[in-house]
Amino acid sequence: MKTVIHKEIKILIAEDSPTQAERIKYVLEKQRYKVFIARDGRQAIDMIDTVQPNLVISDVVMPEMDGYELCKKLKSKNIPVVLVTSLSSAEDIFKGLESGACHFIQKPFQEEFFISRIDYILANEALRKQSVSQFGIELFLSGKKYFLTAEKLQIIDLLFSVYESVIQKNTELEETNRKLVEAKALLAKQAAELHEITLFDELTGLRNRRGFFLIAEQQLKIAKRKKQPVLLIMIDVDGLKYINDTYGHKEGDVMLKELAAIIKKMFRESDVVARIGGDEFIVFSVESEENDADDLERRFQDNIDDFNSRTGYPFQLMASIGKFFCKVGENSTIDELLDKADKIMYEKKRMRNG
Repeated sequence: MKTVIHKEIKILIAEDSPTQAERIKYVLEKQRYKVFIARDGRQAIDMIDTVQPNLVISDVVMPEMDGYELCKKLKSKNIPVVLVTSLSSAEDIFKGLESGACHFIQKPFQEEFFISRIDYILANEALRKQSVSQFGIELFLSGKKYFLTAEKLQIIDLLFSVYESVIQKNTELEETNRKLVEAKALLAKQAAELHEITLFDELTGLRNRRGFFLIAEQQLKIAKRKKQPVLLIMIDVDGLKYINDTYGHKEGDVMLKELAAIIKKMFRESDVVARIGGDEFIVFSVESEENDADDLERRFQDNIDDFNSRTGYPFQLMASIGKFFCKVGENSTIDELLDKADKIMYEKKRMRNG
């Protein structure tokens, strides 16, 4: 915001809130206005003759003497008064007209809007003093009749200030709505990212343990209702510790990602595929046949053999598999099925190493 130098233009602030008074003083002094502060309307009256301000800025609600009463007291001195207030009803506006206020600025205000209003009032001060013709208007609002007598320019100024306040609030509302839309989009993005973090394994892109149980529990309920058989496959990486210790954890991560890619390619979109531990993978499949399970085990080993034959890694990819096929009962649980598949897998591993 451009700073305009105002030589010897004095502004008196009547405000019982020290915080609000200092804020207005700070904003005005940046524009090089000379600023004085009164703690209420009565003190402002006492300071008028000494300060001889070009403009008075007053709060409405103050002890001792409020802003409306201060306006009435200053009518004879031809000093323009701006009411800075959170009040904005039609009755407040009419009361301001009756008391002699020339402008309303509604709290909270934006600094640029506030300064532009002050500059406008001071620039038109001479014209305002020349305007002495009175204008009467009768209005009926909220069940009450009002008859106002005031200078035409005062009425125009005050109505214009109300119109500008409405425009300002509308602009602020549009900006708030824009920020809300942006915040909503950001929250949706963060929620999606959080979903990825909490349900998926960062290294392999497969579901993690939490994600597996969340989906598998739902799939099991469907299988029970439709009386469908289920297939649970446990896969355990062989020699991961040796690879990590010998070649480093980076190579161990490579092996886990390669194995995850093989597993993911072998199963359907509807199957729940997950990494549930450091070297443990699991697949839960509904609507499978027992022959399919045997075929899957053969194809899985063929894929691993093919991988080892065509890659130049310094290690061999090896994994043990345990499968458990059954028709689930009403009391069957994922933990129970997982335990049975796990025992089968470790029995095969024991026999192979035996």
